[in-house]
Amino acid sequence: MKKFDKITLSLGGHSSRYYGKSGFNIKIRGKKDLYGRNHFKLRSGSRDATYLRHKIVYDIQNHLGIPSLSANFSQLYINGEYIGLYIMMDCFKTSWIEYVYSEKDTTSLYKCTGFGNIPNIQSYMDKRTCTNENEDYTDRTEYNEFIRNLETARTIEDYEKFFDVDLFITQIALEYLLGSWDHFINGGNNIFLYKPRNGNDQRWKFLLYDFDADFGQDIIDEDKFNMIYQDLFNYTMENDQELFKPEISNNLFKPHKNDSIKHPYYSFEDYALHGYLLDALIFNHQELFENKLKELITKIFNPTILFPHIDSLKEFIEPYVRLDKTLNNEGIYPGKFDRKNNIYTYEQWRDNCEFTPVKNVVETNSGSYGIKYWILAKYRYICTVLHLDCDPNYMNISQ
Repeated sequence: MKKFDKITLSLGGHSSRYYGKSGFNIKIRGKKDLYGRNHFKLRSGSRDATYLRHKIVYDIQNHLGIPSLSANFSQLYINGEYIGLYIMMDCFKTSWIEYVYSEKDTTSLYKCTGFGNIPNIQSYMDKRTCTNENEDYTDRTEYNEFIRNLETARTIEDYEKFFDVDLFITQIALEYLLGSWDHFINGGNNIFLYKPRNGNDQRWKFLLYDFDADFGQDIIDEDKFNMIYQDLFNYTMENDQELFKPEISNNLFKPHKNDSIKHPYYSFEDYALHGYLLDALIFNHQELFENKLKELITKIFNPTILFPHIDSLKEFIEPYVRLDKTLNNEGIYPGKFDRKNNIYTYEQWRDNCEFTPVKNVVETNSGSYGIKYWILAKYRYICTVLHLDCDPNYMNISQ
C-alpha cells in the first residue's frame, strides 16, 4: 500500500457532471508519483452502464502498440465512507510524457477542444483550440508551424515528414469502428497533439482519450447530434436481416440509399463529413483506410478476441458492481450526491455488457447499444463490405 501526504481531489468530467454520480480528478503533489504518474482520473461509469467502454478501448490501443493511456478499476473511499466503484485512468500530462517518452517538462503537448473535421484548418491556430499542458510555456511558434504544414502539404509523403500519418489513420479507423461521436470526426474533442523530442521519430502524434461515449453509447435523435435515433429496444441479433437489405451500401465510401440504416451499418461516407484532413488523408487515399480497417478487424476488433475479454472483465468486476448498486441504510446508492438524477441498475449493467440496449438514465430520448451487439454488428458489416475471410461462427446470419 502506498500513502501520499499531499493530493488534490477535484470534480472531473464535463457532461458526466450532469449524471447522478460524479467523477473526480486526482493530482499527487510533493514530487511523488504512483507507477510513474501523478495525475489520475476516476470516472464513475454514470454515462456508460457497463463500466467497460474506457477500459476496452485503452486495451485495444495498447494491444496495437499505439500511444495510449491505461484504465483499470478501483473502489473509492473518502474519509472512510464507501463512494463506489470507479474506472481509474492516467492522463496525458507532462508526467505521462516523461514516463513514456523520457522527456522531462515537455513543451510540446497540447490538449485540443474543437480540433475537428472542418473544411478550413486555420481555426486550429486559435489559442483556445489547443492549449499547451506546460503552463509555463507560451511560445506557440512550433505549434503554428505544424498547422501551416498541415495546410500546405500536398501528398502523403509531405505529411509523413512531420506528422505520424499511420497513427492518424489508425485512430480515425478506430473512431469509425467504435461509432465515436466525441472525437475528431464528429466533435473535435478529447484529442491531444504531441511532438516527441527524443528518438528517431519526432513527428507530431495524434492522441485520443475518453471513450465512455463509444460502442453505440448515447445514440441521440437527429435534432441534437445529426444521428438517427432508432428503436433499439425491439431489435435482436438472432434475426438480423438488415445487413442484407438493398439499402445497405456495399462501398465504405458511398452513402446508403436511405437514412433509416442502424448505426453499426453506416458506411464511412455516412458517418464522416468531408473535412480538410479527412479529405487529404482518408477520402483521397481510400485503399490506405480500407487496409487499416482490415488490419484492425484481423488483429483485435473482432468478437473472437473481444468477447472473451469482455466476459473476463465482467466476471472480475461483478462483485464490485453489485456492491456499487446496493442501496445504503438511507436508501441511496454509494456516491450518489445528486439525488435528482438516476444511475444505471445492476440489471442494466449486466445486460448492456452483452447484447441488450439500455435507455440513457438522464436523457429520455437517448439509448445505447449492448456492447457485444455493437462489436458483432460492426464486425459483420466490415467483413461483408470489404469481402474479408472472417470467423464463420460470427458471420452465420439466417437470410
